[in-house]
Amino acid sequence: MNSSTARIVKLAAAGAVAVAVTGFAAVASASSAAPVNWAQDGFNKANSGYNAFETTITTARTNQLKYQWSIVSPLVADTCGQQYPPIVDNGHLALSDQGGFAVYDAVTGTRQWTWRNAFANSDFAPQLAASGTTLIAVTTDCQSQSDPSSVIHAFNLATGAPLWSVSPFAAPVFTFVIDGNILAVAGGDIEGSEVAGYNLTTGAQVWAYDDADARIAVDAGGRMLVTKADFTGSYAVNVATGTIAWTSAQTWSAASASQDGTRFVATTFGGDVVYVNSATGAPLWSKPGLAGLISTDATHVYTQRGATLTALNTSNGSTAWTHDTGNDGNRPVVAGGIVYVPVQSLGMLMLNAADGAFLDHQTDWYQDVHGHAVIVNGWLYVTNGRLLDAFKP
Repeated sequence: MNSSTARIVKLAAAGAVAVAVTGFAAVASASSAAPVNWAQDGFNKANSGYNAFETTITTARTNQLKYQWSIVSPLVADTCGQQYPPIVDNGHLALSDQGGFAVYDAVTGTRQWTWRNAFANSDFAPQLAASGTTLIAVTTDCQSQSDPSSVIHAFNLATGAPLWSVSPFAAPVFTFVIDGNILAVAGGDIEGSEVAGYNLTTGAQVWAYDDADARIAVDAGGRMLVTKADFTGSYAVNVATGTIAWTSAQTWSAASASQDGTRFVATTFGGDVVYVNSATGAPLWSKPGLAGLISTDATHVYTQRGATLTALNTSNGSTAWTHDTGNDGNRPVVAGGIVYVPVQSLGMLMLNAADGAFLDHQTDWYQDVHGHAVIVNGWLYVTNGRLLDAFKP
């Protein structure tokens, strides 16, 4: 029995397994507002995968991390969802799972409220993001063939009170990003693709383009990079207004952006990585054959392609270092000078962001991690698809 399985058994015996209920129920929180938020899947609107503010979990403390608590998500028969990496906003941890999501105290793991879909076995786990007091959950029907649309739900993050909901278009939403009071979404199906902006307060549509595609929503300096649906080029949309900031004859797909919003990291259909000025659309450098799962900090673009993690210098695209991860890896993320890399069948590696060197850590704790890590306010959260574990020094 591995460590995660043992924790599931122990938690189940203690009655700590999350259960499916309809609607929401509030539970008192024991935590105060967190000074830093990992409020969108890639940490921020830039989808950088980089928390520049982490000062507690550093390269010198990876072997000092200690297990604190776990959250076990419910299982729904024949569903197509699973537990995904959480988001953390103002002391709340939101975790999607098979058939809904729940919000917990980010320090104690105490459940505050939960929302369950009435048709849980026909839905993917919702995609989540938060801004201030608003939590956004985007659901997709994964079984419907005739109308595979998504629904955007908005909730009060603290109480679970529903605010509004809308079906953006008759196709699944692939990705979305929050910038200020605008929620930008992208999706599509065999009939076409679309990007659109919605008012975060009311859910009203502000702008839309039915000739654009984005598989990863990335906002750099208030601009969202999208690919023309006919694959004849790309353009950047001003998220606040929907106006086009610039166009390019190059067909780029956004992957990440610098945390300061001045650069997009994009990929091409040929597998190249391209570093792009977000204000003008001018390509600054490109690296052939390294497109993969990407994160970006101030000095490096990290790209996991197969069993190799490569760090490229942001200054000119040259290779800073590489690391053989031993098997296919999931998306790397960076915080406190550490690169966290979940590796298929091997668990999660912790590497020094400066040189790629392996850092000493208790590998048994992370042997079945496959979702990217979330590191914020001195806490490390990791998931294997059903079990979320929380660690701190």
